[in-house]
Amino acid sequence: YNMNPLSTILVMSGVLLILFIVYRTL
Repeated sequence: YNMNPLSTILVMSGVLLILFIVYRTL
């Protein structure tokens, strides 16, 4: 698993999206 910038950005945006959805549903 290599950390190229594109995959890092995708992972971070995915985590932020999940946190946002969880925050909205609480």
